[in-house]
Amino acid sequence: MDACLDEIQGSSYNVTRWLLYDLDFNVSNLILAAVKHNPQAPIIFQHWFPQLMTYSRYEHARERNFDFNWDDVANADMEELER
Repeated sequence: MDACLDEIQGSSYNVTRWLLYDLDFNVSNLILAAVKHNPQAPIIFQHWFPQLMTYSRYEHARERNFDFNWDDVANADMEELER
């Protein structure tokens, strides 16, 4: 979590609840499914940034510099939005 707080430049920004709550979700898939659901809607990436930067399970997203494509969107699990 310290690395995430350093990245967003401040420990006064409390992301603990987000980090704990989102343990039950696949955040990278949530983003892709949201885009698949409505490609025209704005996505609030700041909400998911702490999870993507903190958890090792999102290393794949960091390695590709979050450069997802439309194939990734097409393969998103839409049921993630209902969980």
